[in-house]
Amino acid sequence: MTIFAKLVAAVSAPLLLTGCLVTPGVFESELVLQQNGEFSFSYEGEISVLGMQKLVNLAAKSEEEEFIPLCYENSWMEEAAYKEWQAVQSGDDEIRECTEEEAAEQLAEKKRENEKMTGLFQALFGGVDPSTPDALKELVERTRKQKGWEQIDHRSDGIFDVKYAISGRLDRNFAFPHFEQAKGATAFVEAIVRKDDKIRIEAPGFAQIEESSGIMQLSTLAAMGEEESEPEGFTEEEKSPLPAGFTKPNGTFKITTNAEILTNNTEEGPETDGDMKVLLWNITERTKSPPMALFKITS
Repeated sequence: MTIFAKLVAAVSAPLLLTGCLVTPGVFESELVLQQNGEFSFSYEGEISVLGMQKLVNLAAKSEEEEFIPLCYENSWMEEAAYKEWQAVQSGDDEIRECTEEEAAEQLAEKKRENEKMTGLFQALFGGVDPSTPDALKELVERTRKQKGWEQIDHRSDGIFDVKYAISGRLDRNFAFPHFEQAKGATAFVEAIVRKDDKIRIEAPGFAQIEESSGIMQLSTLAAMGEEESEPEGFTEEEKSPLPAGFTKPNGTFKITTNAEILTNNTEEGPETDGDMKVLLWNITERTKSPPMALFKITS
């Protein structure tokens, strides 16, 4: 089992449960909510699928690497996590020549782990196999078939230029973005429709990512071999909380409504624009609290 496969298995499994793989870049987004429950939503700008191009390249590289079995004088060393990588790095003299049976067993394990790794990726990307050269193209073509996606083009390294717009009536829950069959997308914006004519709108995808989350671990993996340092002259408070090379959110989220605003967590509160009220959030990589507002509509 390669070090890459082990790292991917370790960080991808929790990602399947937490769904933290897609992040905003530079963007503008607005949700217009009418008092009668009709709405329109738009998002224009960047969406980043976390280090996808790097992960595609690493997955392909893992398949191409020549298999070299590693055996040790002490059996406990064979069971230690990442011991073969540590041994290669340190020139550990406890390595011994493997028997044919041991080499065959390790090769079979490597194939099983590669299949498991591919399965994890396919679950994250909605069935798209990241080890294939057309993985990004397939993701784009599948997404273009969904209603609301007016534009989605892959620019580079998992960064997509998108334009999304949809309208209708909020008589059921709504979430953006949604990628068909994918389990790796945290909603940027979601509307929760309650029975008492109340609608709660939140934007969890616009908040700062916790350092302990799987996405931070995977971003470190994706950035392997591409170290970048923070520019000099920045204090600890001014430095970005995200890893170097990570796509940083920078945009605005606006809710325009003539419905009754019950609560919200904007800095300035609602502004008046004609007969409408406007709630505005400025989003950066340091935004800690997800935008949130609760409305009362008339059914």
